[in-house]
Amino acid sequence: MGRGLDERYEDIMERRVGRLAGLLGFVLVIGRLGRLLLSGDDLPQWRLILVASAVLGAVVWWLLQQVSTSPWIRIGGFTVAGVILFLRVAVPKTLAAGIIPTAETLDALGAEMETAFRLIRSGVPPVVPTEGVLAILAIVVWVVGALFVWGQTGGPVAAMVVPSMVMYLQFSVFDRQEAGWTWMVLSAAMIGMSITALGLERKVDAGRARDVEGKPKPRRSVGFSLGMAGLVALAAIGVTNVASSAVSEYGNYPWRSGDGRFGDASGGGSYDPFVGLRQRLVNPTGAVLFRATLGENSPPASELFWRMEVLDEFDGTQWGPSSSRLDQYDSNRPVGDPDHDYQGTSTEVLQRVFVDGLTEDLVPTIGVVNEVFAYEDEGAIDPQAFTVTPGGALVYQPRLTSGDQYQVTGQYALHTVDIGALATGSDGELSPIFSAAAEAGKFTATPQAAPADFARPNDLDRFRELPRDTPAAIRGIAAFRTNGATTDYERATLLQAWFRESGDFEYSTNVTTGNSALVLEDWLTDTTSQNYRTGYCEQFATSMAVLGRALDIPSRVVWGFTPGSIEIQIDPETGKETKVVEVKDLNAHAWVEMWMDGFGWVQFDPTPRGGEYQPESITVAFDPTEFLPEDETGALDPLADIRPPIDPGAFVDLPPGFNTSSTGPRWWLLTLIAVALLVFVPPLTKRQRRQRRLKRLRQGDITAAWDELVDRLVDLGDGVPAELTPLEYANKTDLALISLAAGYSATVYGGYQNRGEESHMYAVDGFVDANFDGFDRAKAAINPRSLIKRN
Repeated sequence: MGRGLDERYEDIMERRVGRLAGLLGFVLVIGRLGRLLLSGDDLPQWRLILVASAVLGAVVWWLLQQVSTSPWIRIGGFTVAGVILFLRVAVPKTLAAGIIPTAETLDALGAEMETAFRLIRSGVPPVVPTEGVLAILAIVVWVVGALFVWGQTGGPVAAMVVPSMVMYLQFSVFDRQEAGWTWMVLSAAMIGMSITALGLERKVDAGRARDVEGKPKPRRSVGFSLGMAGLVALAAIGVTNVASSAVSEYGNYPWRSGDGRFGDASGGGSYDPFVGLRQRLVNPTGAVLFRATLGENSPPASELFWRMEVLDEFDGTQWGPSSSRLDQYDSNRPVGDPDHDYQGTSTEVLQRVFVDGLTEDLVPTIGVVNEVFAYEDEGAIDPQAFTVTPGGALVYQPRLTSGDQYQVTGQYALHTVDIGALATGSDGELSPIFSAAAEAGKFTATPQAAPADFARPNDLDRFRELPRDTPAAIRGIAAFRTNGATTDYERATLLQAWFRESGDFEYSTNVTTGNSALVLEDWLTDTTSQNYRTGYCEQFATSMAVLGRALDIPSRVVWGFTPGSIEIQIDPETGKETKVVEVKDLNAHAWVEMWMDGFGWVQFDPTPRGGEYQPESITVAFDPTEFLPEDETGALDPLADIRPPIDPGAFVDLPPGFNTSSTGPRWWLLTLIAVALLVFVPPLTKRQRRQRRLKRLRQGDITAAWDELVDRLVDLGDGVPAELTPLEYANKTDLALISLAAGYSATVYGGYQNRGEESHMYAVDGFVDANFDGFDRAKAAINPRSLIKRN
């Protein structure tokens, strides 16, 4: 007669618990994403997109199961539908008829994915949900939805619970806000239910202990699984609560290792702008990351900054590289874009670097690399192993490790030499601020002409771009703080002085980077903000570069290391002294470069002095605000009235012909389609199933009519009790079913054939119509429960 009632009960339990765990996991995934992605009227409705994608993935996979038994046809059809969804979310405007790729699709998709991978790799939550990010998430939940249906329709229970649980745990790592007890309890509940469902799942008699006669021994897997799940859930909450103080808000824990080739073992560290940067600043050890010897004609090491990477795109929260493209290093081609090379005074610096505790793809260099040299010493990296970024950074993809070494020449800009020319106005004289400072004896440089053969890059406008939702207050602050300046160099100098010298800002690594703390407008203007005007180099460099762009000055952020300290190494055999530059984790830093016509990218450092590793300004040694024109000192401070009361009766007039309708893709259509499929597909599928069974019945197969009766009852929420035989059930409910029950019993248990008649199907229809009202039958028609394959 098949498996016993206890095994049927456990089968039902495992599916129900697995279903609840999977659904709870998906709800938690969407909830966590709400802390990772920005939401707003001008942003895509990502929750609707992801829920619709998951539902569509489930429906498409279920339909493919009904159409074909071939796994290859199912997977192929599902893949094609997934590609259409992916393109529809990522690059909808390039698709013909909404689903067909065009010649523009591939290039647009590449650009979207490049942005998406950059945000995923180095974005600080919450980030803008770009089309590329949403496309990746949509295809992930599309697969999760399909796996859930597979697990529900006879596949492994793990398919229902594991994908959502893995996604949630990963997003929990990304989320840097404090979770709280509610999240921990819900997470523990999901994990507990998942373990229960997995513990209940098993093949018939598989893994059971047996007695001496070979019969399986009794089990109590339900109680045991629930007990273990409870213990694991409690342990998860306890361990999470205790360990949270040891784990950083970035979701990782800083580690140290290394066996330095220069003396004692030192710390290991990798950097991710700006996560790893802050980790090293917050957890300083004084570990030496790398050491270098410089050529004889190099400038003083105390003046030389080490570059790692240029960050030239601002997403509203954080700076990052606009391109992740890597090109093979070629000694016959310049590194980076020559149009962006500094056109003022510069010098070539020969540098030989020995890696100690730095584990990183990006390679620190003084200036932009001119040439990489090959040599035979142990640990020397082959020049052909390097790649370069469009911004001029040198990359070693196997990652630098202790013992590696390389030798390069870099072109280093000498801004201090050009300061007189930078301070010179269009009339050939010092600009007003610098002229007044010179008269007061605070500025000694003389006017100089800019290079005559200077050319501006064609792509300079992209270094002025800011997100369209940048608050007007940011532009107001930038204008106010530079009021009275007549040149871009004066404006940049005033911004730098405000951050660095005014006393309005405080250097500290004891700050949080939670959601509200990452809002630049609040950080600058709201005295109740968590970290009001307090931070480290990331906050100051980010802020100054944004304000620079608000002033229409091309600006970008650079991260790397401040000048290292000098150690004297003595050769024990010859007694020769060698100056070695030591760069430590404490030297990690970020600064700003702004474009000055006639020269190129000029370095500014807005971070207030916070110790010996924060050097003096390399551009100005006086307070420029002291020399502003007197008629500018009474300007209105926008911070004093940053949020004036709004007249509820006031309206902003729109220009003629302005289109206020949304031009983005109508994501509500996805939900409408999903709902339509859920409403219409089950009845149509059941109708086709009934026709197939009626055909079998006409051929004498009476089991077709009984199967129809069982499925109709399942959808009605009634069902045939497992403890009753067919005849017992017919006698108990409706005598019209006696003929069907007798014929079914004779066929299944007596071995008789061809007992079926078409009238048996009509008996089923009559029984249902007589015992259930129209509303119940309508609900049963769209209930997909009977379509789910049962064990």
